[in-house]
Amino acid sequence: MRVISADILSAARWKELGAYVARGSETDADLIERAAQDVRTIVVFEEAQASIEAVLEGAELAGVERLVVCTSQPPEDLLVRVRASRMDYVVLKLGTQRRRGRSRRLRSTAEAIDAADDLGGHPRLEIDLNDAVSRRSLDPG
Repeated sequence: MRVISADILSAARWKELGAYVARGSETDADLIERAAQDVRTIVVFEEAQASIEAVLEGAELAGVERLVVCTSQPPEDLLVRVRASRMDYVVLKLGTQRRRGRSRRLRSTAEAIDAADDLGGHPRLEIDLNDAVSRRSLDPG
């Protein structure tokens, strides 16, 4: 696992989890390209969505095949840019994930990311994890 982080404390937490941390800004397309070499999927969390242009530029230059975006409420400009890219993508709309505790919510989000990464073909999907019908799009069977 590789992570880009400018924050020292965040970088330390990721390192404790076994991640390789590239220190710098997620708005640096060159850093993203270098960190994403030989990577199949980039996962973008809510905090980094403002840098979607740099993420897409760096990812495309590195030959990354897939983008997974995790967001509670995706801004329309983000969706427009992701849809216009040449990359496969899965946008996971986390919403409120009502009736779930924090650890269960984190576990279900991690499972959804894993499933989005494992999808065959060339997905271009937007999935609402609070909607059972939408969530079935992540089911390989």
